[in-house]
Amino acid sequence: LPGALTLEDDFGKMQLVDESNIIDWFNGKDSIPKIVFISACYSESVAKAFLSSGIKHLVAVSKDNAVVDAEAVKFMSHFYDMILVGDSVKQAFDKSKQALGLEPGSHKEASKFRLLPKNNSHNERLFWGATKGALIDVSRQPHPNSMFTPTSFFISREVEVQAIVQA
Repeated sequence: LPGALTLEDDFGKMQLVDESNIIDWFNGKDSIPKIVFISACYSESVAKAFLSSGIKHLVAVSKDNAVVDAEAVKFMSHFYDMILVGDSVKQAFDKSKQALGLEPGSHKEASKFRLLPKNNSHNERLFWGATKGALIDVSRQPHPNSMFTPTSFFISREVEVQAIVQA
């Protein structure tokens, strides 16, 4: 949806987050992140809300495009690697687009990412040459899908519908 992000909560339920929600997230905070990476489809449509909240560097997907999840993960991985070894935000962004663009079938996906605001040089280095090492992912594992496992209180057709959805 233009001007909003569709997110999923811990229970797989859709949450619509519009520009006013985003502004409220940051309103009154003592500390604002310098960079935000939104790998959601059409996320450029909410860029103004993030930027007006004080975010200096925003990576988003073009407001006119969906993005393939696997390609977004590849782009993000390249981007964060470059940030951590001391590249500027702009250098990391350019190298990530180039790396993704070199992969077969990924050129179109690389062109969908935007570095905002456009009037910023993005020459800031967020880390100064962190050493390379093993990446330890402490993220919670995502739900395999947004459907709950049927419980004993499902009756009649609900059990069959649940089985069809999971298939």
